Amino acid sequence: MPKDVLTANEAAELLSVGVQTILRKARARQLPAAKVGRQWRFSRSQLLNWIKAGGDAPRPPEADDDELEDFQRLTGAAASEIWDDEEDAIYENWREIYGVEEG
Repeated sequence: MPKDVLTANEAAELLSVGVQTILRKARARQLPAAKVGRQWRFSRSQLLNWIKAGGDAPRPPEADDDELEDFQRLTGAAASEIWDDEEDAIYENWREIYGVEEG
């Protein structure tokens, strides 16, 4: 069974990156790490979970159902203002497609 507590060198090898990258990210708190005295230590399981969760990849904001409904309502209202008559619409049935009531 592999050990769970890793040195910076071992963490770099696990993630296939340079030691300086590991240390820089540890100092910036961009990956799970703990400083023990003057040295950094890394949990193998936490590093693997960090990678599985996307690592440094930006995460899209999570929208709840109310936010999604608000977005759809606002974009529909904007389309209604832009397409103030049927000649401006790309589709003849744009109001039906986008759920915009006449008015």
